[in-house]
Amino acid sequence: MPSPFPLLLVGSIPLSDADAVLDAVGETIGGRLSCVPDGETGIRANWIGWQHAVFEAQTALEPTERRERDYQLRPPYRFRAGKGPADLAFGDLGFARAAVA
Repeated sequence: MPSPFPLLLVGSIPLSDADAVLDAVGETIGGRLSCVPDGETGIRANWIGWQHAVFEAQTALEPTERRERDYQLRPPYRFRAGKGPADLAFGDLGFARAAVA
């Protein structure tokens, strides 16, 4: 088995669940990784879709009128007039809970 080397997988892997992701990565890349993410499956399969309610709850943000790219599900957000980064309060985004699960 080859020894691990610095390779980092990030983002979603469009499979049914974490077991399918880990199996596919294990079969494809095998022993070359020292750790593997779960692939952001299920409700987290589309990051911005999963976080939509978080962005929508921010009074400092508003959605723009149209998507910037065809593959976007929703238009991006922008700051409302007179608002900026100091006006944001995201709190718990759920990533730590998902990682523990």
